[in-house]
Amino acid sequence: NSFGFLLASDNAPGNYDENELNDPGRRPFIDEYANKNALFAILRLKRDVGKENSVGFLATIRSFPENKNYTAGFDGRFKINPKTTFSFQALATHSRQCFFEPEFDADANPAQAQRNGEICGGGIVNGEQRLGNPYRNYRTGNGVAYFANYDYTADTFGYTFEVGGTSNDYRAEVSLRQQTDIHYAFAGFRKSTKSKPKNKIIRANWFNGFNYSMNSHGELVSTNWNSNVNLNLQKNTYVNFWGGIERANIYEREFGLVRNDNRDGAFFGEDSRKTNARWIGGFFQTAPSKRWSVYSELGYTWGTFDFDFGAGRRFPRASQAYTDYLVEVERINNLPENNDNDPTNDVPLPFEPSLDPGSGGRFFFAGGINLAPTDPLKISLSYNKSRLVRDDTGKVSFDSNIFSLRSTYQFSRFLFTRVRVDYNTLSSNLSGQYLLGYAPSPGKAFYVGYNDSSSYNGFNPYTGDLEPKFQRNSRTFFIRMSYLFRKSF
Repeated sequence: NSFGFLLASDNAPGNYDENELNDPGRRPFIDEYANKNALFAILRLKRDVGKENSVGFLATIRSFPENKNYTAGFDGRFKINPKTTFSFQALATHSRQCFFEPEFDADANPAQAQRNGEICGGGIVNGEQRLGNPYRNYRTGNGVAYFANYDYTADTFGYTFEVGGTSNDYRAEVSLRQQTDIHYAFAGFRKSTKSKPKNKIIRANWFNGFNYSMNSHGELVSTNWNSNVNLNLQKNTYVNFWGGIERANIYEREFGLVRNDNRDGAFFGEDSRKTNARWIGGFFQTAPSKRWSVYSELGYTWGTFDFDFGAGRRFPRASQAYTDYLVEVERINNLPENNDNDPTNDVPLPFEPSLDPGSGGRFFFAGGINLAPTDPLKISLSYNKSRLVRDDTGKVSFDSNIFSLRSTYQFSRFLFTRVRVDYNTLSSNLSGQYLLGYAPSPGKAFYVGYNDSSSYNGFNPYTGDLEPKFQRNSRTFFIRMSYLFRKSF
C-alpha cells in the first residue's frame, strides 16, 4: 500500500495591490475575493495487487469563493502476461462555478443575462449594478474523463490501442487543464530489428500511428496518420525521420460565441474551418565522447492552422479579413472629411473583424550542443526557431527565435551552482536564473537564488511604445530550505 496527501493554501488568487483595493470602480468587483485564499487538497492511494498489478484512487479539491471543484476517480494497471499490459483511468468532476455558454443568446433572454452578469464578474458601483459577463453562467457542472490502453511490447514487434476523452463540463482545477469535449481512439504498431551492437545500424524501429477524434456533437475534430523511422547507430548516434497527414476541423464555439439571428459569431465568414495538413521532419543526435554532444531537429508542416490571434506588436493578425480591415481603415482616415478638423463630419471607422483562422506553412528548427570541458563543469547552448506564414495572404503570423544557455558547476558532491539565460525574440524578453545549492542528502537542501527579467528592444506594456536597449521588468531574490524528517511506522 502507498499513499500521498498534500494540503495547500494559496493567497495569490485573492492578492490585490493597494491601488485596486482603494479604487471605488474596481473594489466592488473584487470585494468577495480580496484577501481570500484558495485551498487545495490532493489525496492519492495505491494498492499493489499481485506481483505487477495495481489499482489506485485519486481525489482533488480546489475551493475559492464562487469557484468549487472536486475530482475523484480510479485507475489501474495490470500485467496480463510478460509482454502485455492494460491500464485505465476514470475520473468524475463536480464544479460550482461560472461556465462559458457559447450558444447563449443574451438578447433573447435578458433576465437570465442580467443574473449571469451580476454573479460572473458583476458588482455594485456607486449604488448601480454593473454587469460582468452575461455569457458566463454560474451553475453546477458535472463531467467525466476516461482513458484505457492495451499494449503489447515484444522485442521486434509491438502494438497499442487506446481510447480516451473528456466531457464538455469536465473541469480539473488541480491539474494541467485539458481540452474538454473531445473523444478519441488511437491505434499504433511498431516493427523493429534485432539489436546488433557491432553493426553500423545497431537497431531500427518503424512506428505507425492512426488517430480519430470527435466532439460530443458528433463532429470531426481530427483524423491523422503518422509514421516515423528511428535508427540507433554507433557512437551513441540516433537518427529519426517522420511524416504524416491530417484532416482537422475547428469550430467557433471553441473560440467564443456561436452566431445567431441577434449577433455575429466568433469567426468571420464560415462558422468552422478545415484543413488538410502534411508534415515531414528529421532529428539527429550524436555523443561520440562524454565531453561533447550535438543535436539538430528540422521540420515543416503544410496546412497547419493559424488561429488569427496575432503575436504581439511585431506580428499583428495576418488573416485576409484583418488585412482588408486595415486597408479600409487607411482609406477612411485619408478621406477629406476626416481631415477637415471638424469631427462632426468624420466617417466612422469599421469594427475589427472576428477571428479568421486559416491554413499556413510552419517551419521549425532546433539545434544545440552540450559540453563538459571538465567533470564538474557542464555547458549547453541551444537555439529554437518557429515560423508560420499564412497561405491566403503570405503574411508572417509569428516568427519566434529562442536562444538558451545553461551551465552547472559541481564544486563538490553536495555544493553546486547553476545558471540559465534565455532570450525570446517574439517577446523581446531576456531572463536569467542563478542558483547556488547545497544538498548534503536526499530531502535536505539549502538554496539561494536570483531571477532577473528584462526586455531588449521591446514594447512598453502600458503605452505600447518601443523601448530601445535594455529595460528591467522584474528581479527576485529567494532562499529555500528543506529538511526531511524520517520516521518508521
